[in-house]
Amino acid sequence: MSRTAATAAISRRTRVRWLTRRLVPTLTAGLLLFGASCTSTPPPSAPPSPAPSTPASSAPSSEDGFTFDDIAEFENGLTIEVAGTPLARNAGSHEKGAEETNGELIVVAVLISNGGTEPFPAQDSLITVQYKDVEDARLIVDDTGELQAGFSEPIPAGDDATVTLGFAVPFSALDQISVTVDPGDDVNEPVTFTGAAEREDEAG
Repeated sequence: MSRTAATAAISRRTRVRWLTRRLVPTLTAGLLLFGASCTSTPPPSAPPSPAPSTPASSAPSSEDGFTFDDIAEFENGLTIEVAGTPLARNAGSHEKGAEETNGELIVVAVLISNGGTEPFPAQDSLITVQYKDVEDARLIVDDTGELQAGFSEPIPAGDDATVTLGFAVPFSALDQISVTVDPGDDVNEPVTFTGAAEREDEAG
């Protein structure tokens, strides 16, 4: 799927998050209790016949997560995406952290766009990578600075920024990689993008 096509279809996968949603269960419970106190109890009726049961589907919903072609959009105008497919390659002599994966790593670019009205503190966000049974792949330290540790400064309203990071991931695990971005602002929830990484020497 092209980036343009993915963006056009993102409405079906966009997850809108906002802090006030946490108040909904409390308000709903209060309204139910108030309604119960204002109505009389109806006479008991015969129990309805049980409906025939159907087996629950084990297939995950398409809304369960994001792919590398998707864009996560928040209620306050913030959008997060993995900019392109993560690429796998061997570490250079200036890159440290992939010793346990025999020098094998992936390079991930994350793009955050701030469509809100206030600066977004991107320097507080946390980007991690998961694969197989590894919940936190080791971050690559690049002496040249080409690979960063994360965003270094706020993103002004109406602006965007991209950060490129490296993580120690063996080539044997490239078929299922997850990239989690936690905005770290106590308002927007973490989002996870999942898909396959590509070998840099095989990418088209």
